[in-house]
Amino acid sequence: MSKIIISLDKNILNSHSRAAQRMAFYGQTEELFIIIPDKTKQNISISDNVVVWSTGGNKISQFFNIIKIGAEIA
Repeated sequence: MSKIIISLDKNILNSHSRAAQRMAFYGQTEELFIIIPDKTKQNISISDNVVVWSTGGNKISQFFNIIKIGAEIA
């Protein structure tokens, strides 16, 4: 089963952080797609089952990019 998560923890974007390691652990049993509002736009694969997207843009465009990315994933 796949899950989409919206997170405010920008440490997930650093693949060596404890938060990213925790998400990789959660992804051992199911596929996770994590969306993070941030000024830069990135697409990072933490593990085989965990992919992280950051939205890019200012606060207003970040909101709409969360919806856009979530719709693309779904």
